[in-house]
Amino acid sequence: MAITGFGMTRGKTSLLEIESTTNQSIIGIITNKKIMNNEYLWYYLQKQYWIFRNFAQGSQQPGLNLEIVKNFQIIKPSNILEQQKIASILSNVDTKIQSKEQYKEKLQRVKTSLMQKLLTGEVRVAV
Repeated sequence: MAITGFGMTRGKTSLLEIESTTNQSIIGIITNKKIMNNEYLWYYLQKQYWIFRNFAQGSQQPGLNLEIVKNFQIIKPSNILEQQKIASILSNVDTKIQSKEQYKEKLQRVKTSLMQKLLTGEVRVAV
């Protein structure tokens, strides 16, 4: 989780599936896989983005700190299988959204190309 930043950075989260290193502006959260599904936690923290941003302290460059993040209450099903199911559903929805957004971008490119051809007379329309 990014803990500093004036723009949209502070409060952003990412799910890493590899070992990594970070700088002092990042808090790494390592879960106990027996009680917390990583993907569920990531979706949950994404949903809480604006709440985390409001917890920021400081006047020069507002930021979060480890104590704020540690004390944040995480609402979760106690059953790890329920967490996995919720994360799976959200992941499937994200995949569908991404697919639809890619299709929309493709249609916008086709529209732009067609408009160019129609407006330059390269393609004629019978009236």
